[in-house]
Amino acid sequence: MADDLDTIRDAYLDNADYDVDGSVAEAKAFRTACRRLIVMLPTTASRGGSAGSQQVGFRLEEVRRSLQEVDAWLSQNDGDSYPVTHPDFSNSRGDL
Repeated sequence: MADDLDTIRDAYLDNADYDVDGSVAEAKAFRTACRRLIVMLPTTASRGGSAGSQQVGFRLEEVRRSLQEVDAWLSQNDGDSYPVTHPDFSNSRGDL
């Protein structure tokens, strides 16, 4: 059964202090929650008609940043993780 958004949000909040606790297990749970939030959350949602419409935005960039941070933390603190690399193509030529 797929997790619902409340369960994913709770896992995100419950494990957000993985680095303070020094917990690899919490970091892995936090990473999973970040990945699921990115997939589950829209960037914006709205409700109602033009006169009484409401709109809310979600900070997916913050979740993506958190995912990068936890990946970096795990690469330094988890002997079972593979190092995270981010290729840099800024100096590559486009005519290959």
